[in-house]
Amino acid sequence: MLRALAALIDQPLARVMMPGLVQDWREIELKRYSLKTQTDYTRMADNISQAFFEFRVDQVRPSHIVQFLSQFASTPRQRNVYRSLMRLIFRHAVLIDLRQDNPVEHVPGARENKRDRYIRDSELRRIKAAALRGADGRRTATGPMIAVLIDLAYLTGQRVSDLLSLRWSDVTNRGIEFKPAKTVNSSGVKLSIGWTASLRHVIERAKVGPVQGMFVIHGPRGQQWRYPGVKSAWRRACERAGIKDAHFHDIRAKALTDVRRRLGEDAAQALGGHTTAEMTARYVKAREVQQANATR
Repeated sequence: MLRALAALIDQPLARVMMPGLVQDWREIELKRYSLKTQTDYTRMADNISQAFFEFRVDQVRPSHIVQFLSQFASTPRQRNVYRSLMRLIFRHAVLIDLRQDNPVEHVPGARENKRDRYIRDSELRRIKAAALRGADGRRTATGPMIAVLIDLAYLTGQRVSDLLSLRWSDVTNRGIEFKPAKTVNSSGVKLSIGWTASLRHVIERAKVGPVQGMFVIHGPRGQQWRYPGVKSAWRRACERAGIKDAHFHDIRAKALTDVRRRLGEDAAQALGGHTTAEMTARYVKAREVQQANATR
């Protein structure tokens, strides 16, 4: 008992408590992720730190994690995202010898309903039109850039985080170069999307405002746009357009679905930057409508 107590005292108390672990993980690991993911993980990590404020790292049991996740019973996707983040945090605890095991490994994930929302062309046009003008009917300052972002998302099929981090240096004579942040630490896939007339036109439209800055999608002063601002502008545009249950990331699913219909599975897989056809199928399968004729 005395040896165990001495070992505990040898470590700073703040380090062996859950808030200390969460902070240590943020300082070391958080920078590996995209800006959007960093924003989401920072908010979620604060909630985890507060919920487990009085726990030592080695005191947390799977039952405690299940109890914490129970608040997300009605939102299985959010529950799974929190579970994934806690799994990363406790894996870090194992690596720095604050625990011998990862308690999240014993907690099952929640079953998610596959999202099958397909945004029609007419809906996308209405959302862009609504983004250009506010509720008072006047032109919005950010409308033209939101419309550019929407068109760029559809033409390239890329994630919003990769579009917001796209720099003018990535716009080359060959096309637009992407290094998807979600795959940079796994498959390491890099994409070069060749020029089309429509894609060139969108890029020209992005050269708006008195200051361009280094980012293709930028604010009035040339600053990089952040996802919360884009999400808010998208939500307001959808409300003014009367479009319900439309998320910005549905544009990527629409792009891959449309490319698959026109050019086949290989083209959709290449545009999505997926290493397997199964990954692409997750986007398009639920949105495909099987065509059939009546018996008479």
